[in-house]
Amino acid sequence: MEQITLKEGQAVFQVGEQSNHVFLILDGIVGLYSPLDMTLPYQQLFQGDVFGETGLIKNKLRCAKALCLEECEILRISKQDFLRRLDSCDPLLRRLLNTKVNQSLKDERSTSPVGVSEAA
Repeated sequence: MEQITLKEGQAVFQVGEQSNHVFLILDGIVGLYSPLDMTLPYQQLFQGDVFGETGLIKNKLRCAKALCLEECEILRISKQDFLRRLDSCDPLLRRLLNTKVNQSLKDERSTSPVGVSEAA
């Protein structure tokens, strides 16, 4: 795990990048942007929110852009560390997370242009 500071307007990740980390917002606001509309975030994330898990768990490329809407303090958790923690958690919680990730992928496919869903 590594704590990083990102400035307003700085990207946490871009569409199409490898999913090698999960992120926890310690302070600040992050916007998630769809490749269909990079002008307005479809979701805003705040202190305590975790993001980036879908592509990491499903071993897919990033299908959204994550952009700091103000200066942010973020905890960047490696894929190996995240999966190790996931393996050691309660099986019910693992199943719940997997169900939510699968639902998220279905939602992304229904709003993505042809080809972009492959970069989930």
